Amino acid sequence: MSSAEADSLERILQAATLLFAEHGYHGVSTRAIASAVGLNVSTVNYHAGCKKELYRKVFHRLFTRELDLVSALSGTVDDAVVRDREALRGLLRSLVDGLVDLTVTSPEVPRLWVRRWLEREFRFDEIEAEFSLPLYALVSDVLERARQAGTIRAAGPDTRLFLISFTWMLYGYFTGGPLPHDIARADPCDPEQNQGFKAFLHEYVERFLGL
Repeated sequence: MSSAEADSLERILQAATLLFAEHGYHGVSTRAIASAVGLNVSTVNYHAGCKKELYRKVFHRLFTRELDLVSALSGTVDDAVVRDREALRGLLRSLVDGLVDLTVTSPEVPRLWVRRWLEREFRFDEIEAEFSLPLYALVSDVLERARQAGTIRAAGPDTRLFLISFTWMLYGYFTGGPLPHDIARADPCDPEQNQGFKAFLHEYVERFLGL
């Protein structure tokens, strides 16, 4: 792929991500995506395929970003880390902070996933299997190793439910926004709000895991 073709594909993916996040899969046409990037439909189809293929490419693009972050922090964790409570706590805090920071730079990501989950015909399918489960598996493996080592409490929590709950808290914060005391909507990307949110997530993770 030439640099010009790669640039066109990236522009298409950026526009498609924003539109799918705002309107859902069925609320967006290939024509609308083409219009957003100033191309015709045939050019979009040439670079990205049909709408279904483009939708998959959108999630693949996001997945590679998250995989780089998660695998860097939890992909090759030494046994010494999972046996050391302080080291494990530091690892999980870094992971939490990284995920929050990544979402700040791409606030359309939680909206994209939430839109997908709210479209009733989308249940678990190849998108989740290919672009969601591998991330959960990396973190789950670390937690299970820590549980076996006795670093986190032996009985519970259910790792799957814990990770799903964490994801919903992260995405809910950025799609709904924090509620300050005056109940006015605040900017979830505000640095001060983010520091408070990170501190909350640190405490949630550590209390839930018995750290």
